[in-house]
Amino acid sequence: MTAEEDGRGDSMNSILYEGDVATRARRRIGVRLLPFVFFLYVIAYIDRVNVSFANLRMSADLGFSDQVYALGVGAFYLSYIALEIPGAIIAERWSPRKWIARIMISWGIVTILTGFIQNTGQFYTARFLLGAAEASFVPAVLVYLTRWFSLRDRSKAIACLFAALPVASLIGAPLQACYSGSAGWDSPAGAGSSSWKDSPPCWWESSPCAT
Repeated sequence: MTAEEDGRGDSMNSILYEGDVATRARRRIGVRLLPFVFFLYVIAYIDRVNVSFANLRMSADLGFSDQVYALGVGAFYLSYIALEIPGAIIAERWSPRKWIARIMISWGIVTILTGFIQNTGQFYTARFLLGAAEASFVPAVLVYLTRWFSLRDRSKAIACLFAALPVASLIGAPLQACYSGSAGWDSPAGAGSSSWKDSPPCWWESSPCAT
């Protein structure tokens, strides 16, 4: 074997080794990041739509009309849409990881405080603040994924992220159905309401939640 052929062999081995390292690195990144952002998006979607399930008892307990409920739902999207692009710019120029952390903390606080609303003003305020807290979550996650995935892997990563939507719908409705009778809105955080055990849904006895 000549020196030239030996050099070509070493070069080919080096390329194969680098390709194997890159493949393992891409796989490890996917395993570590995608389940996490998938879970976050499931929680975000459930939190966004849970007001529709809460309304099964909330409006009756607090005396809200259909117009009040509709305005409260709209207040969420008013701030959500208005702050979506500014938040995406902040995530791009600052740090998507830190911005996502800020979103999770702020929307968790607002969601907890929503359980204490007692009148229409508080309802509107809570929904508006929740929209502001959740705004730019998806753009920030997309920016975050672009920092870790190359162009050829990016479409798969984004597809995995948006697969969280049907999963959230699949598990969100049953969870809300199990909880819908367990807390009322006639006093702060449902205190003083009748227990779900006193008046369970008609399907409760046959539900897996009853076990």
